[in-house]
Amino acid sequence: MTPTVRVLVFGSLQLEVDVDEGLIQRCQAFGRALVAQDWSMLLTGGSRGSGSGSVEFHVASAAAKALPDAAAQAARIMTLLPEEASPNTFRLGTVACLPPGDVANRRRHLVNLANVIVTFGGGPGAADLIALALHTGRPVLPLGISGGASRAIWQQEATAKRLRQALNGALDDELIAALAYADLTTEALLEACRRIGSP
Repeated sequence: MTPTVRVLVFGSLQLEVDVDEGLIQRCQAFGRALVAQDWSMLLTGGSRGSGSGSVEFHVASAAAKALPDAAAQAARIMTLLPEEASPNTFRLGTVACLPPGDVANRRRHLVNLANVIVTFGGGPGAADLIALALHTGRPVLPLGISGGASRAIWQQEATAKRLRQALNGALDDELIAALAYADLTTEALLEACRRIGSP
C-alpha cells in the first residue's frame, strides 16, 4: 500500500538526554510506530537541532532505523531542506530542497505538504507553526504533555477553543482532552493521525 497520510513532526530544537529522556523516548517510539503503519509517511524539515538533537531528529532517526533499507526509508520518510541547507541538518529518506525563502516561507511549505502535523514541546517556532496550521485549516495535534508550545496552545483559551473546533468531528472529545492534558499512548496518537489526516 502506498502511504497516503503525510505526518509532519515538529517541536523542540534542543533536547538533553539527562533532562528530556522521557520526551526523547516518546519521539523515538512515535517514529518507529509511524513507519510501521502502511498508511503513513514521515515528513520532516531536517533540523538536527542542538544538544542531543531536535524532536524531528529523534523521530526521523528512530523511523529510519526501524526500516529495513534505504529504499524503504525513501518510500516512508521525506526530508525537506532549504535550498542552502546548513550543516546542522540531517538527510534521511527522500531529500528534497524547498525554494529559497525565509523561515516563515519554509514553514508554510512544510504545512502545505502535510496532511496532519504533530508537535512535541517546542518554542516560538513551533508556536508559529501551530498558528499557521490553524490559520490554513491544516489539522494539528499538539501533544500537551510534552510541554513547551504544545502545552501552551492548550492553555490559551481562545486558541484552544479554535483547536478543539478544528479537531471536533474527526476526533471524539475524550481523545481531544487526552491530547491536551493526558499521557497519550503512541497508539492513540497514531490513530488520531490516521483519522484526522486521511484524505
